[in-house]
Amino acid sequence: MVSQTQRDRIATEAARNNLGTSGGVYRSRRTTAPRTVWWLAGSAAAVTLFAFAAGVGLLAVVAGPLTLLGILGYVFLLPPGGGRRWVGVYEHGLVELSHEHRWPVAVRWENVRSVVHESEPERMLVAFEPLGDDPTVVLSITGYGRRADLVATIERYVQPLLLARARAALRDEGRASFGPLAVTPEGLVRALPGVPGASTVDLLPWELIAAHELVGNGRIRVVQRGSFAPWFFGPVPDAIAADRLIDETDPNGVVGPEESFVDAGLAKASSDAQDRQRRYRQTVAVLAALALVPATAYAANAAVADHPASVAASPSATTVVVTPTTPWTPPPPTQAALPTPTGPGPLPTAVTGYFIMCSSNPPAGYQGAPAYAGPGPHPTAFSGDYDFVKDLPAGWNAPDASTVQLVACIDSGTDGSFIQNCRYSTDEGTKTSRLLWGTFTIRLYEASTARLVATATVRGSANQCDEIVLASKGQPLADQYSRLTAADIRRAIGKYVQ
Repeated sequence: MVSQTQRDRIATEAARNNLGTSGGVYRSRRTTAPRTVWWLAGSAAAVTLFAFAAGVGLLAVVAGPLTLLGILGYVFLLPPGGGRRWVGVYEHGLVELSHEHRWPVAVRWENVRSVVHESEPERMLVAFEPLGDDPTVVLSITGYGRRADLVATIERYVQPLLLARARAALRDEGRASFGPLAVTPEGLVRALPGVPGASTVDLLPWELIAAHELVGNGRIRVVQRGSFAPWFFGPVPDAIAADRLIDETDPNGVVGPEESFVDAGLAKASSDAQDRQRRYRQTVAVLAALALVPATAYAANAAVADHPASVAASPSATTVVVTPTTPWTPPPPTQAALPTPTGPGPLPTAVTGYFIMCSSNPPAGYQGAPAYAGPGPHPTAFSGDYDFVKDLPAGWNAPDASTVQLVACIDSGTDGSFIQNCRYSTDEGTKTSRLLWGTFTIRLYEASTARLVATATVRGSANQCDEIVLASKGQPLADQYSRLTAADIRRAIGKYVQ
């Protein structure tokens, strides 16, 4: 929870800079305790239990509450690493407030040149490079609660502006630059290391592009026709906008995967951090319970000792047996009330905006989405990039955000079952890749309430070897997995969508 004082300071700064409506206020939290604190808290709980078992009740009574107060003080009173920080995301910019800056720092979206993601296991950054000579604003989201939602909210506001700016640059100047990669009407241009007397750029025409994809952590991979090694692979500023502009500009219709506003690598790091935080809270709850049990038991034992057998020894005590006149019948079961929509806004701006439900725990619905009711088909947003979508029955795949009734979150995996070996000719000779059965878990949510409608697990029945695979010199080929088909989807969730 963000304190009202800090929330007011953020709101005041946002109003002073005309940042518009609020998209959410987020606060940094302590996520992982040092090992020393774990050992001290666990040792104190053990001492408390031992003191109670040994009959030293006073020590147990004192040690229990002290242990609990120490744990709660560490969790709620000590600031997280890097100090306390708050950030408010608004329609036209953001406001960051931290102990390092005496005053809140505001950034307007139209003054941002680019957004750079950097994600490591313990270091997650979103850097805003302002227009002009202003210094770069670095927002460290390590330690913030709901990280994926925070980044998704930022990207939902800023990426459309950056994409529009890139479109204008491509139209007016014939080139839209994204760091080491640029989009031109003729194709993609990559920057090469500077060599005296040599060209520092390399053009790949559209007709020579075999595929491109946004692979997470702000990185893009481009593959040239007839080559196994990627022509370009690395981080670029505004990778989401770059990927979408490539899709729009390629005249040959080589369509890359549509990504949601949450960077895949950042979402994975955020999910791992949330798992650590959940384990942390569970451990704190267990230690707190261990600290309170001896004190509670000692207090109860002392109360009994002060009033020995008061009821049983009372001469006027009377036993009363109540016999019901009619047998008791349990009430009939009632259906649990459906959750009330509590989403971040009326509707996302695109179908991919619903995919935040797949990485949120718990997910939240969108109040403006149509209800899942009436006869089918019920338009569905399918997460990920899958070829089966084009083969689904009419009305299944939602055409736009305003029609989505269901959200299908698809998680891929494998049970390790072998299908066949796939062989490929390379410069190093023949290489083999194993083709295994891919398994897919589908979670189907109602878009307006985030109610879990159904879950299903299916095998992908498309079990042919890929025609082209990426190969690194001196390295074995990666395993392949069978893919989902429209028939698999119909078999798994057809009765809910149709």
